[in-house]
Order: sequence, then structure tokens, then C-alpha cells
Amino acid sequence: MQASLNDADMLGAGFGDPKFYSADANHYARNTPFYSTAGTENYGKGDAKQAAAMVAAAKYDGTPIKILTSQQYDFHYRMALVMAENLKAAGLKVDMQVVDWSTLIQRRNDPALWDIYITHSAVLPEPTLTPPQLGDGAPGWWSSPAKRRRARSVQRGSRSEEARARCGATCRTSCSPRCRTSASATSTA
Repeated sequence: MQASLNDADMLGAGFGDPKFYSADANHYARNTPFYSTAGTENYGKGDAKQAAAMVAAAKYDGTPIKILTSQQYDFHYRMALVMAENLKAAGLKVDMQVVDWSTLIQRRNDPALWDIYITHSAVLPEPTLTPPQLGDGAPGWWSSPAKRRRARSVQRGSRSEEARARCGATCRTSCSPRCRTSASATSTA
């Protein structure tokens, strides 16, 4: 599915003017401590031909992909419309489920009721502060021993000195207390 999605088109539909978004494949913005381009080469291209070939190779059985969205956040809805068209162009069937926000919140707790839902959250300066990325409780996210070990490692402050230095240089006032302590010790400001 990812091969079919055109991030720039979805973000354009959701937010209009490119000055309000960046169609990057990474979770953290440039100039933030956890920014990385590792693994981003496969995201956001919107290559319907490649996606269709992958769908055929996977022997897709025609089961509709359920997209759960709401018009209460209009940008969610507009992005879901573009996503649905991207998936259809790759040969996937789509079942758009447009519900009110409270129904979406209820339904997303049952993975049998959706395959994709669009949501948003603040991007906090450290992964462990952003539950969907490293927490186990957010609908649709995963849990594994390796993920829990990495989260504990980050929570204990075992980030590299380079990450701490970048944090001190870029987010002195908004990072976690651990990072602020590190930043204040190295900052000349």
C-alpha cells in the first residue's frame, strides 16, 4: 500500500499551501534531534504502477481496504479521499467509512473495524514523549520486546552525545527535562 501513496498530494489536499507542510518521509522534522532519512526512500512516491505490480505479486484477494475517517477534521477527510484514489489506482478496493469523530474514536479501538485511519498529534521532541510512536496503547501501533527495550534505553537517557548536542542546539526550551539539563550544561546562551 505504501508504494501507492503520494504524500505530497495527500498533504496538498489536507493543507493547501505548501508553506503549511513538508512532504518528507520522516516523522521528525529537520533540525530536531531525532530527524533521520534512514529508510525514507520507499515512502511518499505514489507509484501506482509499482504498487499495482506489488498487489498482483501478493495475490491480493480483493478484500476492501477500510479507511476510517471523519469530516470533523476536514483535513483528515480530504487526505483520506486522496489516499483512497491512490489505493484504487494500484488496484485495491477501498471502503471509505466516514463517521463523526466520537464514532471514529470508538471504532479505532477495534482493529477488525478498520485497516487505516487518519489522525494527527503533536510531534514532541523525544520519541518516548509521543505515545503512538513508542507507546503500546495507541490503536494500530505495535508492541514487541525490542521496541520496549529501545524505549527504556531512550527513557534512561542513553541517547548518543551527538543527539544530546543537537537537542541542546535546537530545542533548549522544549525537550524533556533530561535533555534540558544536558543542553543547559553545554549551552552558551
